Amino acid sequence: MKTLPSREVQNNFGQVANMVIGGEEVIVTQYNRPTLMIVSYEIGKEAMRLYRAEQMIRFMQSMETNKEAEELTMEDINRLVHELR
Repeated sequence: MKTLPSREVQNNFGQVANMVIGGEEVIVTQYNRPTLMIVSYEIGKEAMRLYRAEQMIRFMQSMETNKEAEELTMEDINRLVHELR
């Protein structure tokens, strides 16, 4: 993994892109602080898929089970929907 300042990435984007295409991840810094990472499309796509899955898992775990809702029949649900209209 290579670390480069943002100015160098801007000035040499073609070379940086070739490094990433070749399999190397690049950390981009601004004011000596890491601000972003450049990775290949496939790695980025998989990372985003995993990130979204983790978000969904956290969301589902945060929801409390409502015992009353589990006991609703389809007739109850239809009645509630019509009441809300």
